[in-house]
Amino acid sequence: MNNVRLCFWVGWAAAWSALSWGTAQAAGWTATGALPQARYQHTATLLRDGKVLAAGGIYNIDPETPPYLADAALYDPATGLWTATGSLPQINYYHTATLLPNGKVLAVGGDEYWNGVPDTGPDAISAALYDPATGTWTAATALPTPRDAHTATLLTNGKVLVAGGYGNNQSLASAVLYNPASGTWTPTNPLPEARIFHTATLLTNGKVLVAGGYNDSQSLASAALYDPASGTWTATGSMSQVRYNHTATLLPNGKVLVAGGDHPGDPVHQTSGAELYDPATGTWSATGALPQTVDFGHTATLLPNGKVLVAGGGYYYDGHDDYSAKAALYDPANGTWSATSSMIQARSGHSATLLRNGKLLVAGGYDTGTNQYLAEAEIYTAANGGQGAPDFVVTAVDLTPAVPTVNAAFTAKVTVKNQGQTAGDAGQLLAWTDQRSAPVCGATADLSASIGVLAPGASVTLTLANLHAAKAGALVFRAFADGTCAILESNERNNQTTLAYRVLGAQPDFVVSAVALGPVNPKDGKIAATVTVKNQGAGAGDAGYLDVWANQPAAQTCGAQGDAWADIGKLAAGASRTVKLNLIPGAPGAKTFRAFVDSWCGTAEANENNNQTAQGYTAQ
Repeated sequence: MNNVRLCFWVGWAAAWSALSWGTAQAAGWTATGALPQARYQHTATLLRDGKVLAAGGIYNIDPETPPYLADAALYDPATGLWTATGSLPQINYYHTATLLPNGKVLAVGGDEYWNGVPDTGPDAISAALYDPATGTWTAATALPTPRDAHTATLLTNGKVLVAGGYGNNQSLASAVLYNPASGTWTPTNPLPEARIFHTATLLTNGKVLVAGGYNDSQSLASAALYDPASGTWTATGSMSQVRYNHTATLLPNGKVLVAGGDHPGDPVHQTSGAELYDPATGTWSATGALPQTVDFGHTATLLPNGKVLVAGGGYYYDGHDDYSAKAALYDPANGTWSATSSMIQARSGHSATLLRNGKLLVAGGYDTGTNQYLAEAEIYTAANGGQGAPDFVVTAVDLTPAVPTVNAAFTAKVTVKNQGQTAGDAGQLLAWTDQRSAPVCGATADLSASIGVLAPGASVTLTLANLHAAKAGALVFRAFADGTCAILESNERNNQTTLAYRVLGAQPDFVVSAVALGPVNPKDGKIAATVTVKNQGAGAGDAGYLDVWANQPAAQTCGAQGDAWADIGKLAAGASRTVKLNLIPGAPGAKTFRAFVDSWCGTAEANENNNQTAQGYTAQ
């Protein structure tokens, strides 16, 4: 992992001038190397080293030949070529692939229906891990329930949420969580409605928005939010139209753009226009119609310039499906669509991957015009793709309390800013309570949080709660923006910042735990007070003086002198000491006895506000 990060830094430092971020470029598509094997409905994942992993898919329509693929290939942007890499342990189609914080790729589920065989076998419940360091796949713990056409979302806690899909010959509402640390699956609460071919989008608040889909009998307009903190789903506003096979894209402003989709209830299966979801209100609003019709199989990608590119896809025309090469750009600044140059090849069910150089790689798919599964790939360059790149920095770190105590919870507020020229997803914020040396991309942190998409100049403050320092003394808090190095920035060396702070050792906490007052002695008029002092803190300390008053209703300040006193001395954690003091209560009547431990406030305590106690009594 260290070598991967070092090579990445050195490589970009050596070639940075060649990227020419400040040079304007014309929009358009150019051909690049073809896949070793034609494929459709595969997955494509951007790896930490900037290469793209294409895996699985379907490649033929021969009813006598199993149509699904288990092989995988890597695209290298530096050469524009694909090379074969290790094959999956099983065939995959309508599966998902998720880049994990450790740099590996998790492939989940998939359809194995072929020649009358249902999708309930080992391929539909399979899961596998790809290790870029070795170029090999290994089987992971199988899914509890077979499924395909589901969604898989990497949560801010590092786990993967798999929701919905199709299995056991029905649409599913069930959801499960994959824990990369243990390699195990655990069930979580089910979706409010079963659905397939829906979308799942991680919002900037860490929740997951699931929208649309199909549930065996009808298309859906409904949406729901998953809260990883509680593991529960809640309904949110419904879209204005039912749709499935649509796309959902998180915008720099935190809203979600949904585009296209299929609507079987419509005579031509078309769902017109696009919609925006606002997490602040939980509602949807229309945001114009695409220049072209896209019912299914299109892609939508947030570009570094903040616009969204929708490319290709299929549509229902004159009783049959037809596929398109058209592309369009959505501008969140004004909520409008505009046509951009068409792809070289019409295609649907392809993959679209934003490369670290800001360009878009489109690969594979299917073309009805030629009735062929495709191996061809092409690159899209935005018209202003050379304007710049994002640059994420940590601008502020504030701890509460500023001087925490060892093993006691404290909170950090971390502000991340995009000081670059274009928008981008700042990925994961990684944080450590004591980390002096700079960690590598994807290093295991004490806590992480999703930053989300930031527009140029925008900032966001994240609250990291329930942090604990394991030792006392001088420590270094470290925060790492885009901690998994998921996006290319104009400066890859300024993502981390540190804050030196002090952590107190385990502290004592002195309290008066018991008071017993004896009767007034008729010979001398004194009253006996038996007082127990306890150290309920985690550390030992000197409890100092115990001052007591025969009648003192008001709370006393440090240094106040009582009617009598005793030197308590040092108490270990959990230890107590009982002393007996004689007092003269004075005239008969209602009195208030008061005891104050560590009355000179000479020892720092975990709680400085519980050293006094008062007890009423009546003097005869």
